[in-house]
Amino acid sequence: MSSSAPPLNGCTIVSKNYLAYARVLARSFLEHHPGGRFFTLLVDRADDYFDLAAEDFELVQVEDLKNIPDVTSLLFQYTVLEANTAVKPFFLQHLMEQEGLERLVYLDPDILVVRQFDLLNERLETESILLTPHLTAPIDDTAFPGEIDLLRVGAYNLGFIALADRPPVRDLLRWWQVRVADRCVVRLADGLFVDQKWMDLVPGFHPEVGIVHHPGYNVAYWNLHTRRLEMGDPIRVNGEPLCFFHFSGVELDYPEKISKHQNRFTLADRPELRPLFDRYVSLIRAAGFETTRHWPYAYATFDNGVPIPDLARAFYLSLDSAPTRFGDPFATARENSFWRWMNGRATRRRPPCLSRLLFYLWEADPDVQLAFSDPSGDDLDAFAKWLEVHGTQQYRLSTELLMTLEPLLLPSSGSLGARRRAKRVVKQLYMSKPAWYAKKAVKRIFGRDFARRLKRRVRPLATGQDTPTVVAGPTKRNIDLSRLGVNVLGYVRTESGMGQGARALLQAVEAAGLPCSVTTLDLEVRSRMEDSSVGDVPSDLDYGINLCVVNADQTPAVVEHLGRSRFVGHYNVGVWVWEQQQFPDAWLGAFDHFDEIWTPSRFSVDALSAVSPIPVRRMPHVVEVPRTTDVDRATFDLPEDVFVFLFIFDFLSYAARKNPLGAVRAFTQAFGQDERAVLVLKCASSDFEPEAFAAVQAEIAGSQVRLIDKSLSRQEVYGLIGACDAYVSLHRSEGFGLTLAEAMALGKPVIATHYSGNTDFMTPTNSLPVGYRVVTLERDAGPYVKGSRWAEPDLDHAAELMRKVYDDRALGRRIGDRAREDIEAGFSRAAIGSRLRDYVSDIVRRQPGGPGFTHPGR
Repeated sequence: MSSSAPPLNGCTIVSKNYLAYARVLARSFLEHHPGGRFFTLLVDRADDYFDLAAEDFELVQVEDLKNIPDVTSLLFQYTVLEANTAVKPFFLQHLMEQEGLERLVYLDPDILVVRQFDLLNERLETESILLTPHLTAPIDDTAFPGEIDLLRVGAYNLGFIALADRPPVRDLLRWWQVRVADRCVVRLADGLFVDQKWMDLVPGFHPEVGIVHHPGYNVAYWNLHTRRLEMGDPIRVNGEPLCFFHFSGVELDYPEKISKHQNRFTLADRPELRPLFDRYVSLIRAAGFETTRHWPYAYATFDNGVPIPDLARAFYLSLDSAPTRFGDPFATARENSFWRWMNGRATRRRPPCLSRLLFYLWEADPDVQLAFSDPSGDDLDAFAKWLEVHGTQQYRLSTELLMTLEPLLLPSSGSLGARRRAKRVVKQLYMSKPAWYAKKAVKRIFGRDFARRLKRRVRPLATGQDTPTVVAGPTKRNIDLSRLGVNVLGYVRTESGMGQGARALLQAVEAAGLPCSVTTLDLEVRSRMEDSSVGDVPSDLDYGINLCVVNADQTPAVVEHLGRSRFVGHYNVGVWVWEQQQFPDAWLGAFDHFDEIWTPSRFSVDALSAVSPIPVRRMPHVVEVPRTTDVDRATFDLPEDVFVFLFIFDFLSYAARKNPLGAVRAFTQAFGQDERAVLVLKCASSDFEPEAFAAVQAEIAGSQVRLIDKSLSRQEVYGLIGACDAYVSLHRSEGFGLTLAEAMALGKPVIATHYSGNTDFMTPTNSLPVGYRVVTLERDAGPYVKGSRWAEPDLDHAAELMRKVYDDRALGRRIGDRAREDIEAGFSRAAIGSRLRDYVSDIVRRQPGGPGFTHPGR
């Protein structure tokens, strides 16, 4: 390579839920290319979810790309995958023309760079376009993907392309832009796979195309049959240095599979890959994965909030002159909007009838045509019933998109309990061993494509895993919502997480301005019941909505204790928390007592939605903590001149989950016997787990760890948090993480496992997230059963962060200040009260006879 050669620059494209991947890629690229720049195109809107200027890369927003003729239509007509690939040639042209980049490498965000790309820069001296093939040797086994599978998606992997700014490249980009303008779709039957399949033609068009066969570039699941890695410095592939590894399809909760797109190898088959995968998973988690993964796509809904199904995008794309005909396709209010047109009647008959969108569904799917040959006539009723189930689950059609069929669908909403029981029976049959053999036989006899089509129709009914997180709830008869208000049933005086959750809910109810009645529970309570912070709230009134703040395991006992009549004639909401991805089968019956579930974190929403037959909504806790000043550390027998780390936990929540030993070991690793730092463990209910308590006592003997083993009032807890310098929680899983949020509200830097409920409010800018790996429980731990999964925090990383916040006090103050601002903005009474008021309004809206009742969508 010439010493005067221009530097190599990098770029990638993401929506904001993939931001953690872009962060890791950018850092790794810049580490090995110190003279280069790295750009990220955001196919999304930041919407205050993150600070654009705080990232390690230079960020470009898709709506700022002036070379896309109609960016609004492009973002509407394509799915998020298709949109992120369709913008690629426009982004590359923008960087070359507007930023003056002479040499540019595009990399998919799920890539880790481990070495400088010297070979690429050398080859770009004479070649303008560099590609990497999926295969450099034949595949002779029967595993997936095979050669035919890779022929369908393209000969070259477009997770990588390197370009030098010369006339052939400008020609390529212009040609590429025309092709992806309306043909960047996943339609394998038509020979199309987003932008990648088009690249098969490029080597024939341009003699300056070079094919990179070096085994160290673009190593991924599709070429592992010809790649052997040796860990070391450097990592080698077939004896050559590894330059970048493409973690396409890796599932961070189960990296053992290597990729969800293949079944050829696992990490057990290829143990030499495990250190690299462990490193990558840890980096992605530490970069904010658990938070960013849940951030919504800005172009996912119409401007009225209705989710845009892929079917509507494809329908829009199929129409001639749609942009000039309808204007902004996201807009719904205008008379000539695409929204109004697609929901208009496809036939002259009045409802019930098919809308244009539903008729397009019928026209686009031969299997549906075969099943319903006369969808506007004799088969209309059967097609409507099919759409009620498969339209919402397979095609993700919301209630508003089925309104022309409303007269046919409303009567079927009764007998809800019977439908739930039937669904549970279907699930048991679907997951049974005979069904497993049947599915294998179908695939063998009828082929993989037929089996996949059948699975798409059957699996959503059987498992509930493909249903939306929040679905429109059923209308429910015989509820008197003229008594508009809520009854809160819960452990409002109990000094525990559930008790504090009930009290936080009451704060939100008050902020929402709703009349309220409180029923205080004390059934089988082990925690102290001396919290008196809830004032004089009536308990003898009865309103139309019950909010039952009782977890699933206790629900049957509470229903029996209060009497079933307490729930009859009411709209019943279960306010639950759960701390694992898997919900126990033993508790599934608890859903039968409720019409919907509220839970405080996205993590819990995902876990419950996977099995719930009813809607699940996120209702975060109110986190408002009185700011304590002039806290006297002597109250807790703590020296004034030491740095205090604090962890608060209750043995009733199980030591295996709360993991106090992890906090102790990370602290000891960071500080040893240094008397200038102290870790305080504040625990309660130590008699509940005497063996775990004894293990903690043995671990801290002779160390700089102080143990406070007694109950404290809520104000005393806040005082203790105020007295510390940093809060630490190396938990294995949290349903929300209330003490973490309270510490942040008090301006404390929080060091915590970046997994589960706390990722809703912890980010790399307002806290110190700890990396982890997901592990399988080898034995039961209370309700957390053997074989289920949770996080194992990286204690080395935790110790490093504890030392970091100790050494850099200014950093701790900056993080704490940002934490306080974020909690105040997102978890105040006003913010959560507004959400609660919206949910109650939605419940009322859906009930016949309720105040102001109107059918959804009108």
